[in-house]
Amino acid sequence: MGKRELLIIVIFVAVGAVAYQLTAPPAKEGQGFSLSRVLRNARNNMNDQPIASTTTTGTIAVAASVTELRIPGTPRGVQVIGEDRRDIAYELRVESSGPDEATALDYAKRTRIRQQDMGPALSIEVDYPDEAKQWSGLTLHVPSRLSARFISGSGGVKAEHLAAVEFDRVGGLTRIEDIEGAVTGMVSGSELTVARAGSVSLTLSASRARFSQIARGLTLTTQRGGRCEVTASQGPLTIEQTNTDVLIEAHLGTVKATGSGGRVTIENPKQAVNVEVRNAPISLTMHVPVQVLALGSGERVRVWFEGAPGVTIDALASGRIDAGDFGLTPEGATDSRDGKDAKEKEQRLIHAFGGPNAPRVTLRNSRGDIVIGKRK
Repeated sequence: MGKRELLIIVIFVAVGAVAYQLTAPPAKEGQGFSLSRVLRNARNNMNDQPIASTTTTGTIAVAASVTELRIPGTPRGVQVIGEDRRDIAYELRVESSGPDEATALDYAKRTRIRQQDMGPALSIEVDYPDEAKQWSGLTLHVPSRLSARFISGSGGVKAEHLAAVEFDRVGGLTRIEDIEGAVTGMVSGSELTVARAGSVSLTLSASRARFSQIARGLTLTTQRGGRCEVTASQGPLTIEQTNTDVLIEAHLGTVKATGSGGRVTIENPKQAVNVEVRNAPISLTMHVPVQVLALGSGERVRVWFEGAPGVTIDALASGRIDAGDFGLTPEGATDSRDGKDAKEKEQRLIHAFGGPNAPRVTLRNSRGDIVIGKRK
Protein backbone atom coordinates (compact mmCIF):
# COMPACT_ATOMS: atom_id res chain seq x y z
CA MET A 1 0.00 0.00 0.00
CA GLY A 2 1.40 3.37 -1.00
CA LYS A 3 1.48 6.53 1.08
CA ARG A 4 -1.35 8.06 -1.00
CA GLU A 5 -3.71 5.15 -0.38
CA LEU A 6 -2.86 5.12 3.34
CA LEU A 7 -3.60 8.83 3.60
CA ILE A 8 -7.01 8.33 1.91
CA ILE A 9 -7.91 5.59 4.40
CA VAL A 10 -6.91 7.78 7.37
CA ILE A 11 -9.09 10.64 6.03
CA PHE A 12 -12.12 8.34 5.56
CA VAL A 13 -11.75 6.99 9.10
CA ALA A 14 -11.53 10.51 10.52
CA VAL A 15 -14.58 11.66 8.54
CA GLY A 16 -16.53 8.60 9.70
CA ALA A 17 -15.64 9.25 13.32
CA VAL A 18 -16.81 12.87 13.08
CA ALA A 19 -20.07 11.84 11.36
CA TYR A 20 -20.73 9.27 14.06
CA GLN A 21 -20.22 11.84 16.79
CA LEU A 22 -22.67 14.21 15.06
CA THR A 23 -25.44 11.64 14.48
CA ALA A 24 -25.10 9.30 17.46
CA PRO A 25 -27.47 9.73 20.43
CA PRO A 26 -26.05 11.59 23.42
CA ALA A 27 -23.84 9.41 25.59
CA LYS A 28 -24.40 9.02 29.28
CA GLU A 29 -22.07 10.76 31.69
CA GLY A 30 -18.64 9.15 31.54
CA GLN A 31 -19.47 7.16 28.40
CA GLY A 32 -18.80 7.77 24.71
CA PHE A 33 -15.57 8.38 22.88
CA SER A 34 -13.09 10.88 24.27
CA LEU A 35 -9.47 11.03 23.16
CA SER A 36 -8.46 12.73 26.39
CA ARG A 37 -10.26 10.01 28.38
CA VAL A 38 -8.45 7.29 26.41
CA LEU A 39 -5.06 8.90 27.06
CA ARG A 40 -5.89 9.49 30.70
CA ASN A 41 -6.98 5.88 31.22
CA ALA A 42 -3.84 4.60 29.50
CA ARG A 43 -1.69 6.80 31.70
CA ASN A 44 -3.53 5.71 34.82
CA ASN A 45 -3.12 2.07 33.88
CA MET A 46 0.62 2.59 33.43
CA ASN A 47 0.90 4.45 36.72
CA ASP A 48 -1.12 1.77 38.52
CA GLN A 49 1.20 -1.01 37.41
CA PRO A 50 3.20 -2.62 40.22
CA ILE A 51 6.91 -1.79 40.46
CA ALA A 52 9.54 -4.26 41.64
CA SER A 53 13.27 -3.80 42.13
CA THR A 54 16.35 -5.96 42.37
CA THR A 55 20.13 -5.60 42.60
CA THR A 56 22.60 -7.79 40.72
CA THR A 57 26.34 -7.93 41.40
CA GLY A 58 29.19 -9.64 39.63
CA THR A 59 32.65 -9.30 38.12
CA ILE A 60 34.00 -8.93 34.58
CA ALA A 61 37.48 -9.97 33.49
CA VAL A 62 39.58 -7.27 31.80
CA ALA A 63 42.39 -8.16 29.40
CA ALA A 64 45.69 -6.33 29.78
CA SER A 65 45.24 -4.97 26.23
CA VAL A 66 42.05 -3.11 27.17
CA THR A 67 42.62 0.59 27.82
CA GLU A 68 39.12 2.06 27.46
CA LEU A 69 35.63 1.36 28.76
CA ARG A 70 32.59 2.43 26.70
CA ILE A 71 29.51 2.91 28.81
CA PRO A 72 26.08 4.04 27.55
CA GLY A 73 24.03 6.06 29.98
CA THR A 74 21.32 4.61 32.22
CA PRO A 75 18.15 6.33 33.51
CA ARG A 76 19.40 6.27 37.13
CA GLY A 77 22.96 7.27 36.23
CA VAL A 78 26.38 5.63 35.99
CA GLN A 79 29.14 5.69 38.60
CA VAL A 80 32.68 4.54 37.75
CA ILE A 81 35.33 4.32 40.47
CA GLY A 82 38.95 3.62 39.64
CA GLU A 83 40.81 1.32 42.05
CA ASP A 84 43.95 -0.77 42.32
CA ARG A 85 42.44 -3.93 40.81
CA ARG A 86 42.58 -6.11 37.68
CA ASP A 87 38.91 -6.91 37.07
CA ILE A 88 35.64 -4.97 37.09
CA ALA A 89 33.09 -5.35 39.86
CA TYR A 90 29.58 -4.16 39.04
CA GLU A 91 26.38 -3.43 40.87
CA LEU A 92 23.26 -3.16 38.71
CA ARG A 93 20.14 -1.71 40.36
CA VAL A 94 16.93 -2.25 38.39
CA GLU A 95 13.30 -1.25 38.78
CA SER A 96 10.63 -2.69 36.47
CA SER A 97 6.93 -2.31 35.97
CA GLY A 98 4.65 -5.26 35.24
CA PRO A 99 1.04 -6.49 35.35
CA ASP A 100 1.69 -7.80 38.87
CA GLU A 101 4.52 -7.65 41.37
CA ALA A 102 5.86 -11.13 40.67
CA THR A 103 6.03 -10.51 36.93
CA ALA A 104 7.59 -7.08 37.46
CA LEU A 105 10.29 -8.70 39.62
CA ASP A 106 10.91 -11.29 36.90
CA TYR A 107 11.37 -8.52 34.33
CA ALA A 108 13.79 -6.74 36.68
CA LYS A 109 15.84 -9.92 37.19
CA ARG A 110 16.01 -10.46 33.42
CA THR A 111 17.78 -7.11 33.04
CA ARG A 112 21.45 -7.94 32.70
CA ILE A 113 24.91 -6.58 31.98
CA ARG A 114 26.04 -7.12 28.40
CA GLN A 115 29.69 -6.76 27.45
CA GLN A 116 31.31 -6.57 24.06
CA ASP A 117 34.99 -7.07 23.28
CA MET A 118 36.14 -4.27 20.95
CA GLY A 119 39.88 -4.90 21.04
CA PRO A 120 41.46 -2.07 23.04
CA ALA A 121 37.97 -1.08 24.26
CA LEU A 122 35.41 -2.98 26.33
CA SER A 123 31.76 -2.00 25.99
CA ILE A 124 29.57 -2.44 29.05
CA GLU A 125 25.85 -1.76 28.75
CA VAL A 126 22.53 -2.76 30.26
CA ASP A 127 20.35 -5.23 28.34
CA TYR A 128 16.61 -4.93 29.08
CA PRO A 129 13.77 -7.39 28.37
CA ASP A 130 11.21 -6.36 25.76
CA GLU A 131 8.29 -6.39 28.18
CA ALA A 132 7.16 -3.48 30.36
CA LYS A 133 9.44 -0.63 31.39
CA GLN A 134 12.74 -0.77 33.27
CA TRP A 135 14.94 1.81 34.96
CA SER A 136 18.51 1.04 35.97
CA GLY A 137 21.50 2.51 37.75
CA LEU A 138 25.01 1.11 37.37
CA THR A 139 28.10 1.26 39.59
CA LEU A 140 31.46 -0.04 38.32
CA HIS A 141 34.68 -0.51 40.27
CA VAL A 142 37.39 -0.66 37.60
CA PRO A 143 41.18 -0.63 37.24
CA SER A 144 42.33 2.96 37.59
CA ARG A 145 44.62 2.54 34.55
CA LEU A 146 41.52 2.61 32.30
CA SER A 147 39.88 5.58 30.61
CA ALA A 148 36.09 5.81 30.33
CA ARG A 149 33.90 6.99 27.47
CA PHE A 150 30.33 7.83 28.48
CA ILE A 151 27.85 7.63 25.62
CA SER A 152 24.59 9.65 25.61
CA GLY A 153 22.03 9.46 28.41
CA SER A 154 20.61 12.12 30.72
CA GLY A 155 20.78 10.17 34.00
CA GLY A 156 24.10 11.71 34.94
CA VAL A 157 27.63 10.41 35.54
CA LYS A 158 30.03 10.24 38.45
CA ALA A 159 33.62 9.16 37.79
CA GLU A 160 36.82 9.31 39.80
CA HIS A 161 40.41 8.06 39.81
CA LEU A 162 40.61 7.19 36.11
CA ALA A 163 43.22 7.68 33.39
CA ALA A 164 40.92 9.87 31.25
CA VAL A 165 37.25 10.62 30.61
CA GLU A 166 35.38 11.33 27.37
CA PHE A 167 31.77 12.48 27.01
CA ASP A 168 29.64 11.74 23.96
CA ARG A 169 26.63 14.08 24.44
CA VAL A 170 26.05 13.24 28.09
CA GLY A 171 23.52 15.17 30.20
CA GLY A 172 22.24 15.31 33.76
CA LEU A 173 24.09 15.80 37.04
CA THR A 174 27.73 14.95 36.29
CA ARG A 175 30.75 15.01 38.61
CA ILE A 176 34.31 14.08 37.60
CA GLU A 177 37.20 14.00 40.08
CA ASP A 178 40.87 13.00 40.21
CA ILE A 179 41.47 12.24 36.53
CA GLU A 180 45.13 11.81 35.63
CA GLY A 181 44.75 12.74 31.96
CA ALA A 182 42.24 14.67 29.86
CA VAL A 183 38.51 15.25 30.23
CA THR A 184 37.14 15.70 26.69
CA GLY A 185 34.00 15.57 24.53
CA MET A 186 30.56 17.19 24.71
CA VAL A 187 27.98 17.57 27.45
CA SER A 188 24.45 18.85 26.86
CA GLY A 189 21.90 20.04 29.40
CA SER A 190 24.29 19.10 32.19
CA GLU A 191 25.18 20.31 35.66
CA LEU A 192 28.90 19.51 35.37
CA THR A 193 31.68 19.62 37.96
CA VAL A 194 35.28 18.69 37.12
CA ALA A 195 37.86 18.82 39.92
CA ARG A 196 41.52 17.82 39.82
CA ALA A 197 42.06 16.72 36.23
CA GLY A 198 45.10 16.82 33.97
CA SER A 199 43.46 18.92 31.25
CA VAL A 200 40.03 19.75 29.85
CA SER A 201 38.77 20.11 26.27
CA LEU A 202 34.97 20.28 26.19
CA THR A 203 32.01 21.62 24.28
CA LEU A 204 29.23 22.70 26.66
CA SER A 205 25.67 23.00 25.34
CA ALA A 206 23.02 24.62 27.56
CA SER A 207 25.03 23.54 30.60
CA ARG A 208 26.30 24.88 33.91
CA ALA A 209 29.91 23.86 34.45
CA ARG A 210 32.49 24.29 37.22
CA PHE A 211 36.18 23.49 36.80
CA SER A 212 38.77 23.63 39.58
CA GLN A 213 42.39 22.58 40.04
CA ILE A 214 42.94 21.66 36.39
CA ALA A 215 46.69 21.12 36.00
CA ARG A 216 47.56 21.61 32.33
CA GLY A 217 45.06 23.95 30.73
CA LEU A 218 41.49 24.13 29.44
CA THR A 219 39.88 24.59 26.03
CA LEU A 220 36.15 25.30 26.31
CA THR A 221 33.41 26.05 23.80
CA THR A 222 29.97 27.01 25.08
CA GLN A 223 26.72 26.87 23.10
CA ARG A 224 23.14 27.87 23.87
CA GLY A 225 23.97 29.82 27.02
CA GLY A 226 24.58 28.53 30.52
CA ARG A 227 27.30 29.32 33.03
CA CYS A 228 30.98 28.39 33.18
CA GLU A 229 33.34 28.82 36.15
CA VAL A 230 37.08 28.13 36.21
CA THR A 231 38.93 28.51 39.52
CA ALA A 232 42.40 27.79 40.89
CA SER A 233 43.63 26.11 37.69
CA GLN A 234 46.82 26.22 35.63
CA GLY A 235 47.97 26.20 32.03
CA PRO A 236 46.56 28.03 29.00
CA LEU A 237 42.84 28.72 29.20
CA THR A 238 40.90 29.32 25.97
CA ILE A 239 37.14 29.82 26.00
CA GLU A 240 34.86 30.61 23.08
CA GLN A 241 31.51 31.49 24.58
CA THR A 242 28.03 32.28 23.30
CA ASN A 243 25.51 33.87 25.67
CA THR A 244 27.33 32.39 28.65
CA ASP A 245 28.05 33.81 32.09
CA VAL A 246 31.80 33.19 32.43
CA LEU A 247 33.77 33.49 35.68
CA ILE A 248 37.55 32.91 35.76
CA GLU A 249 39.21 33.21 39.15
CA ALA A 250 42.85 32.96 40.28
CA HIS A 251 43.97 31.25 37.07
CA LEU A 252 47.69 30.51 36.92
CA GLY A 253 48.09 30.63 33.15
CA THR A 254 47.26 32.76 30.14
CA VAL A 255 43.58 33.53 29.51
CA LYS A 256 41.93 34.02 26.12
CA ALA A 257 38.16 34.59 25.91
CA THR A 258 36.16 35.33 22.76
CA GLY A 259 32.52 35.29 21.73
CA SER A 260 29.32 37.27 22.12
CA GLY A 261 26.52 37.79 24.60
CA GLY A 262 26.55 36.70 28.21
CA ARG A 263 29.14 38.13 30.59
CA VAL A 264 32.90 37.71 31.18
CA THR A 265 34.32 38.19 34.69
CA ILE A 266 38.00 37.60 35.45
CA GLU A 267 39.25 37.78 39.04
CA ASN A 268 42.92 37.90 40.04
CA PRO A 269 44.63 36.64 36.85
CA LYS A 270 48.24 35.56 37.23
CA GLN A 271 49.37 35.80 33.59
CA ALA A 272 48.44 37.63 30.38
CA VAL A 273 44.74 38.15 29.58
CA ASN A 274 43.19 38.55 26.12
CA VAL A 275 39.43 39.16 25.95
CA GLU A 276 37.48 40.03 22.80
CA VAL A 277 33.70 39.82 23.07
CA ARG A 278 30.67 41.54 21.57
CA ASN A 279 27.56 42.61 23.46
CA ALA A 280 28.91 41.23 26.71
CA PRO A 281 30.06 43.16 29.80
CA ILE A 282 33.72 42.64 30.70
CA SER A 283 34.86 42.88 34.32
CA LEU A 284 38.52 42.40 35.27
CA THR A 285 39.92 42.64 38.80
CA MET A 286 43.73 42.71 39.09
CA HIS A 287 45.62 41.88 42.28
CA VAL A 288 49.03 41.76 40.57
CA PRO A 289 50.15 43.57 37.39
CA VAL A 290 49.71 41.50 34.24
CA GLN A 291 49.44 42.29 30.55
CA VAL A 292 45.84 42.78 29.39
CA LEU A 293 44.12 43.28 26.04
CA ALA A 294 40.37 43.76 26.45
CA LEU A 295 38.23 44.57 23.41
CA GLY A 296 34.53 45.19 23.98
CA SER A 297 31.58 46.29 21.91
CA GLY A 298 28.13 47.39 22.99
CA GLU A 299 28.59 46.80 26.75
CA ARG A 300 30.71 48.30 29.53
CA VAL A 301 34.33 47.32 30.15
CA ARG A 302 35.43 47.56 33.80
CA VAL A 303 38.94 47.18 35.24
CA TRP A 304 39.40 47.22 39.02
CA PHE A 305 42.69 47.28 40.90
CA GLU A 306 43.34 45.72 44.30
CA GLY A 307 46.10 47.92 45.70
CA ALA A 308 48.60 49.85 43.56
CA PRO A 309 47.96 49.33 39.83
CA GLY A 310 51.59 48.98 38.73
CA VAL A 311 50.63 49.00 35.02
CA THR A 312 50.41 51.35 32.06
CA ILE A 313 46.83 52.07 31.00
CA ASP A 314 45.96 52.67 27.33
CA ALA A 315 42.19 53.11 27.01
CA LEU A 316 40.08 54.23 24.02
CA ALA A 317 36.27 54.31 23.96
CA SER A 318 33.51 55.73 21.82
CA GLY A 319 31.58 56.15 25.08
CA ARG A 320 32.85 57.54 28.38
CA ILE A 321 36.07 56.72 30.18
CA ASP A 322 35.67 56.99 33.95
CA ALA A 323 38.91 56.94 35.96
CA GLY A 324 37.72 59.21 38.75
CA ASP A 325 39.00 56.88 41.48
CA PHE A 326 42.52 57.88 40.40
CA GLY A 327 41.73 61.54 39.65
CA LEU A 328 42.33 61.07 35.92
CA THR A 329 40.45 62.82 33.10
CA PRO A 330 40.55 61.34 29.60
CA GLU A 331 41.23 63.35 26.47
CA GLY A 332 38.05 64.29 24.63
CA ALA A 333 35.86 64.43 27.75
CA THR A 334 33.26 67.22 27.65
CA ASP A 335 32.30 69.54 30.43
CA SER A 336 29.87 67.89 32.86
CA ARG A 337 27.31 70.61 32.08
CA ASP A 338 27.22 69.43 28.47
CA GLY A 339 27.24 65.68 29.16
CA LYS A 340 24.95 64.92 26.27
CA ASP A 341 27.91 65.21 23.91
CA ALA A 342 30.19 62.91 25.94
CA LYS A 343 28.81 59.67 24.51
CA GLU A 344 29.14 60.97 20.98
CA LYS A 345 32.86 61.72 21.21
CA GLU A 346 35.81 59.33 21.34
CA GLN A 347 37.74 59.49 24.61
CA ARG A 348 41.35 58.44 25.22
CA LEU A 349 43.32 57.86 28.41
CA ILE A 350 46.99 56.91 28.63
CA HIS A 351 48.60 56.82 32.06
CA ALA A 352 51.66 55.05 33.51
CA PHE A 353 51.11 53.88 37.07
CA GLY A 354 54.27 51.73 37.02
CA GLY A 355 57.76 52.13 35.61
CA PRO A 356 58.83 51.89 31.97
CA ASN A 357 58.68 48.08 32.02
CA ALA A 358 55.27 47.88 33.63
CA PRO A 359 52.75 45.54 31.96
CA ARG A 360 50.46 47.28 29.48
CA VAL A 361 46.69 47.21 29.99
CA THR A 362 45.09 47.99 26.61
CA LEU A 363 41.35 48.66 26.68
CA ARG A 364 39.14 49.31 23.66
CA ASN A 365 35.37 49.69 23.58
CA SER A 366 33.10 50.68 20.72
CA ARG A 367 29.55 51.74 21.58
CA GLY A 368 30.29 51.43 25.28
CA ASP A 369 32.01 52.90 28.33
CA ILE A 370 35.25 52.03 30.12
CA VAL A 371 35.55 52.22 33.91
CA ILE A 372 38.94 52.12 35.64
CA GLY A 373 38.74 52.07 39.39
CA LYS A 374 39.82 50.80 42.81
CA ARG A 375 38.40 47.62 44.30
CA LYS A 376 36.01 48.72 47.01
